[in-house]
Amino acid sequence: MMKHTFLFVLPLLGGAFTPRLSWPVRGLAALCASKPLVDEAGRPIDARGARVFPPAVNAARADARAAGDAMGAAAAAASAAWDAGDKVAAKAQSEAKTAAKAEMERANANAAALILDQGWRDSRSLDLHGLYVAEAEAAAREAVEFFGMGAKGTTFEIVTGAGHHSVGNNAKVRPVIERLLGASGMQFESEHGDGAYKVRT
Repeated sequence: MMKHTFLFVLPLLGGAFTPRLSWPVRGLAALCASKPLVDEAGRPIDARGARVFPPAVNAARADARAAGDAMGAAAAAASAAWDAGDKVAAKAQSEAKTAAKAEMERANANAAALILDQGWRDSRSLDLHGLYVAEAEAAAREAVEFFGMGAKGTTFEIVTGAGHHSVGNNAKVRPVIERLLGASGMQFESEHGDGAYKVRT
């Protein structure tokens, strides 16, 4: 049975003992130390390979949801006030609905910007996970235009996901991106188990 030894060294100054682990224990500690996981493009992922977003993304999405709830409530209140013949209250609630909608759009735009801050121009890999369909389409269109201005034959990747986390496992983003790529005139093929497209300009 292997025994681990612990050496205790008395510092030259001070009376406290400083424990020093023998090399087997230090080696085990090093192996157990957690290291941040990243994908091939350097984006943070979890142990299952799913993208990990900074807390600010979740906070922005939460703000957007709250603003969306406020927008719905204001719309209902405006309708009720109008039916009651209170045009002043109806107008005020309508303005509140407009303000809430603007806040929702601002928060979602902030979340999308944080998600897309992934260095895709340098890595030539754009991951659309975490984006709504319209956001994903806009980002993919930007990538197509950006790489389309480069050298002919440049290859890049657009990660759409296969839709496994969508309701009914029906992909929402992937079909939209496929139509966009088809209209671009670029060559593209599916890869990573239908979770991404490899595109050639």
